[in-house]
Amino acid sequence: MKLQHNMKLTLLFVITISFSSCLGPKIISLKPELERNNCYQSYYYDNRPTPQPTYSIEVDSLVIQKLSCKSINVANAIGLLPAIAEYLHLKKYYSDGMTISTRLDLVERATSINQRISAASLEVLSFTSEINCEEVHIKQTAEYLKGIENKNEAKLTISAIVVGGIGTIATGFTVLKGIEGNISDYIGITTGIIETTLGIMALRNSKSIELRHKNNVLQEVWEGHDTSSLFPQSIWYYLNYHNPTCKTRQESIREHIINEWKCLDQIISSDKNKEHGYREVYFGPGGEYDLAQLENRANMLSHLKAHINQMKHDINLLTIEFAEVCYQHL
Repeated sequence: MKLQHNMKLTLLFVITISFSSCLGPKIISLKPELERNNCYQSYYYDNRPTPQPTYSIEVDSLVIQKLSCKSINVANAIGLLPAIAEYLHLKKYYSDGMTISTRLDLVERATSINQRISAASLEVLSFTSEINCEEVHIKQTAEYLKGIENKNEAKLTISAIVVGGIGTIATGFTVLKGIEGNISDYIGITTGIIETTLGIMALRNSKSIELRHKNNVLQEVWEGHDTSSLFPQSIWYYLNYHNPTCKTRQESIREHIINEWKCLDQIISSDKNKEHGYREVYFGPGGEYDLAQLENRANMLSHLKAHINQMKHDINLLTIEFAEVCYQHL
């Protein structure tokens, strides 16, 4: 009886050690270094007028002759259509009698236009670098959380091995000593329960971290207001532009991004309450993120950044086409 009592105490001790070593807080507090996220340094753009859609304004006939539709639209986005139209008309007017003075006038105007095109390209690069900064910050946080989960999983695995080993040794000891009764059965059942419990704990070893978003670009994309306080107006115009007469594209880039998020199940769940919670976290002030949600947010930011970078292709096209216009008949 004394031996049975000691065996029970030993098993109780093993259970206590196993659970105390593996249980921890569900929500992990971020270190101060990880809490600080100063990625978005942009000015606020509320007071800047949003350009009117290209299809709704009267574009100069000379501009239509010299530039492609993409170049015209991106020129409208960065507010260059009037300057380009004026340059083309002056060049046509000067063409009959070009002088050094008129050439210098055209060169100065072309230089000014090219500088504004370069500034627009740098603005896109600057803004995407801010998104990239948040993406890297989220990935680092995910790695931090993953490291904690891996450590807990290792503890649970080791504990399960130790419990199984002790159970085997204890059972063998009772057999060797010829202890009568069903103590070996108790040992087997107890260690089996503990190992099963530890296995379940390993499967449910998910932690979460609370993140707050002072500036949430995903929220701006999701809500799609007429103006944005985070996006430069040229980029916001580019993301929201849609020509209703266009048959090849039935949605704006912003709408296309949201539809891709939905198609990839990044913001959709079979559980409506869970789906609402996802959207509150991604498109609200923030909340509790698990590892999968952190990785998903990083992917959504990467997706948005890739679409914004497409604007640089249109700006480059405008640069090339305007350069060809400048060197014609000079």
